[in-house]
Amino acid sequence: MSTVRSQPRRAVGARELALAAAALAAFALPLPGFVALLAGAACAWAFGAPSFSARAGGWLLKASVVALGAGIELVRVWDVGRAGLAAAAITLGVALAAGYALGRLLRIERDVALLITAGTAICGGSAIAAAAPALRARPHAVGIALGVVFVLNAVAL
Repeated sequence: MSTVRSQPRRAVGARELALAAAALAAFALPLPGFVALLAGAACAWAFGAPSFSARAGGWLLKASVVALGAGIELVRVWDVGRAGLAAAAITLGVALAAGYALGRLLRIERDVALLITAGTAICGGSAIAAAAPALRARPHAVGIALGVVFVLNAVAL
């Protein structure tokens, strides 16, 4: 029988193990995102996934997207990107429309299809993290989309 007192200890151990696995994957393995995803899934399976860990994970995912963008100077982005802006907008629009249509054709849940499309067309996990709040996507949809996009990236490599 599990007590309320033992559950937080178990969750802290799972978080620490997942953090250590993700750090190891980021520095030592060729596909850190995929390995970190597998490590997180293994920890959730082994230790459970309490609701407070899910809330912390959502916050950390959003914070990491902000941190990725914080190191980019907007003037430099404009200087480099203005020449290809129209081509990028058209390509992105076609990719998003095709992904949405394919999701409907395959009868994939709307949020899952849109998140997979955003992750594939834009930049993987960061795009999924940015699109999820706008779609009000449930955590399972985000997890499925991340898994599919990381597997697609691994296959492409």
